[in-house]
Amino acid sequence: MPAIGSYEIVGEKAPGLQQARMPDGQGKVLVRVAGSGALGGLSSSVLVDRAGTQSKLGQSEFWVPILELSRGPGNAYAVLPEYPDSITRYLGFTSISEGAVWTIMNRLVSGLNDYREATGRPHGNIKPANILLESTRGSWWRTVRLTDPL
Repeated sequence: MPAIGSYEIVGEKAPGLQQARMPDGQGKVLVRVAGSGALGGLSSSVLVDRAGTQSKLGQSEFWVPILELSRGPGNAYAVLPEYPDSITRYLGFTSISEGAVWTIMNRLVSGLNDYREATGRPHGNIKPANILLESTRGSWWRTVRLTDPL
């Protein structure tokens, strides 16, 4: 199997986003790869800048943490936990309670404010696929985290 750093690649989730096995073989992560053709041609320096900012925000309960950020000659990669789903799955549900909607909005606004305070600019890439859920059971709306800012 191919590898990126010490992570064994097991599949591709999206262009430039690889599903990988942890170095100890336990658990899976996602590896965001920059370089030729990856992520629509996202350069290594842009990936390092974005992931570096997200890494700082990963200490916040509202952001997906960056587990590792590496830059080598001609390429870079960032490793992040794999989350089971995004909020995309829940759009259009009419049975979401008022309290759940309030919690979701509060977490999103708090995360966006964290980003604005850290960078002085807006997220720039907010979409359902970038609103991830740590859990898809029970009170899933309490586990909303943001990722992939511009």
